[in-house]
Amino acid sequence: MATKSPGGKTREKIVSAAMELFAKKGFDRTTVDEIVAKAALPRGGRSISTLRARTT
Repeated sequence: MATKSPGGKTREKIVSAAMELFAKKGFDRTTVDEIVAKAALPRGGRSISTLRARTT
């Protein structure tokens, strides 16, 4: 069985948190801070460019 890299797990957390919040609140009303908090990422990950870098 293949294991996921640490970056892959981070990406999954971000995408999962974002999708859940988008479904609940809508895309336009969801903030990066909410996604980061829901994904349980370190405080340094609170910019949109950081999130983009972690999901690509």
